[in-house]
Amino acid sequence: MLFSIYNMPSIICPTIAGILCDKYNTTICMVIFVIILNIAQTIFSFGFQYNSYKLALFGRFLLGFCGDALVTSICVILGTYFMNKEQTFSYSLCTTISTFVAVLSYPITLTICHVIIICMQHKYHIY
Repeated sequence: MLFSIYNMPSIICPTIAGILCDKYNTTICMVIFVIILNIAQTIFSFGFQYNSYKLALFGRFLLGFCGDALVTSICVILGTYFMNKEQTFSYSLCTTISTFVAVLSYPITLTICHVIIICMQHKYHIY
């Protein structure tokens, strides 16, 4: 369910984000999308912290909406600054970097969690 609610906004979100980027400044839209993404991640985290599944679902929905909107605004910026053959390379480089970061996020997050757990055990003498 959490994955489905994350992908639901993908159906119409790029169209809405494109309209917003055309109507307002793309950079302003991008900043707003990033701010809402941070708020959505906080809502999602609070949903798990307080055992509220509905709050977690709402956070995931916002994450899905703003994540796709951010990708749309990035494509608008890439299309503006690069011409012809450079556009293809810039799109592929952007996709490669985002995929690479997604691949690295799991082991890095796991390492950070282990370090935090070890520090907490040492601080509170839990062995």
